[in-house]
Amino acid sequence: MTKDLHQFIIEKYCEKRRANVESKAGYAYTTPRTLLGIIRLSQAMARIRLSEEVDQNDVDEALRLMDMSQASVLETLDDDQLSNNFIEKSIFF
Repeated sequence: MTKDLHQFIIEKYCEKRRANVESKAGYAYTTPRTLLGIIRLSQAMARIRLSEEVDQNDVDEALRLMDMSQASVLETLDDDQLSNNFIEKSIFF
């Protein structure tokens, strides 16, 4: 992985952290483990291409996968909250 690509990953991670703090989302948080996940997913994408070098496309796909993963968790939580609200209203009203 080149230094420029490494710096790009760090910048994107910092952006995610800032956005997370600003949104104050209860379940969508970004930790140092997220940074490690982005790096590992990028490396895995390179391996899928049978390459020993991680390129920008690998990093972009890793970031997209992380975003989609977090979005799916939030969707699931929203669905669960809707279900719980419906159950509570059905029981108590």
